[in-house]
Amino acid sequence: MAGRMPITDMANQLSRAKISLSTGYILTDKNGDFDLNVDPFDEKIELSNDNNRELLTNLLELSECRADEQARITCEEEERQREGFEIETFFSMKSNLKQVQRLVATLAGEPLLEISFLPAVSLYKINRKWKTSEMKGFLIEENSGIWKRASIVNNINGAPNPVSMLNVELFTEYTADAIYIKPLKNLNLANTETGPVTLLYALKRGIEQLFQVEPREIGAEIMGHPMEPNIMIYEAAEGSLGILKQILKRPDVFKEIATTAYDICHFNKSVVEQEKFGASSYHDLLSYFNQQYHESISRYDIKDGLENLIKAEYTIQHNTGFTDYEQQYQYLLNLVDPTSTTEAQLLKYLYDNRLRLPDKNQHDLRPKGCNTIPDFLYETEVQACVFCDGIHHDQEEIKKLDIQKRACVENLGYEVVVWHYRTPLSDLVKQYPHIFSKIRI
Repeated sequence: MAGRMPITDMANQLSRAKISLSTGYILTDKNGDFDLNVDPFDEKIELSNDNNRELLTNLLELSECRADEQARITCEEEERQREGFEIETFFSMKSNLKQVQRLVATLAGEPLLEISFLPAVSLYKINRKWKTSEMKGFLIEENSGIWKRASIVNNINGAPNPVSMLNVELFTEYTADAIYIKPLKNLNLANTETGPVTLLYALKRGIEQLFQVEPREIGAEIMGHPMEPNIMIYEAAEGSLGILKQILKRPDVFKEIATTAYDICHFNKSVVEQEKFGASSYHDLLSYFNQQYHESISRYDIKDGLENLIKAEYTIQHNTGFTDYEQQYQYLLNLVDPTSTTEAQLLKYLYDNRLRLPDKNQHDLRPKGCNTIPDFLYETEVQACVFCDGIHHDQEEIKKLDIQKRACVENLGYEVVVWHYRTPLSDLVKQYPHIFSKIRI
């Protein structure tokens, strides 16, 4: 096929990007974060050092192309996949990364892995080059948009081609729900380089089987540094499937995924039966979609890791501004109104029963036009204000003011939750399970 991508003022359409090599996070001109010198996904990673980053200056967004047929192409899809393009995936988030929810798996108090739920994450697919080419990028005539091969840049006599050429790397961007998984040392993968790749496709297959979805509907990528790779799994189907969101709503879901992956890897079968499948096969982890990793995938690398995940305890961390649940509780407890006994009582009940804690307390809504300061605020996933009514709220005049103030809060878009001191806290929790959800199993 010969083709062209007609774009006016092509040189000014080029954009820059900065990639964090540790996480795969991409900062771009388009998003206005290119000049940041720390990785927004992991602020401990500095991006002023070339060892931690890669700079791209010739990105061109792929748009409508025109093509003319020159010859028939092979129908061997797998062969084309092997000889095709080198495409890499990166991600960015437009929302506040401090409000990203995380699920932490621990065993005997030691963390095994961290799972971050990334709603509506921006996924960038960057086409770096032909797999068979040593040159990065693709040559395109600046004025006509006609694609050219490297061999025609110079003419036979070695003189420069008079046509203005650009060397570009192409990208597309789309939005999807995703989970980002960071395997930790205590997970006990047999190989720290190939183990995460095997774990990636075991979890992908586990999700497909558990939720009965097609392989094409779930995407999977290795992210970050190849020596310490991380995992991204995303919903590739058009429109959200709502599957990955469940992992952060019910902490037992990931345990079910790990159990399903363990079964897929034949570990529940006898040693003799397992030997029939070798390190991996098309009966378990291999597929058309991961053929570039076929030599690296070995289910034996993840046997201990999956067993640890099945035995693990899972804790949902709704507010990543705190290191853990204990720190969040102590922070909120230190800020309760010293004249109120109900606030501390509610916090202690939530803490003792391992229920979701508020994100903030004493959040002033007066700048937003409501003459009130709710006792507690939930602002990630749910938007709710909690009022703890002690004995003085039984006075008629205060009751009337409460009704007015809380109506104003509702008009701001918050769900209003009122706990009266005479109401058993167990009844309050049952009434609002979507707010006071279980964070640990």
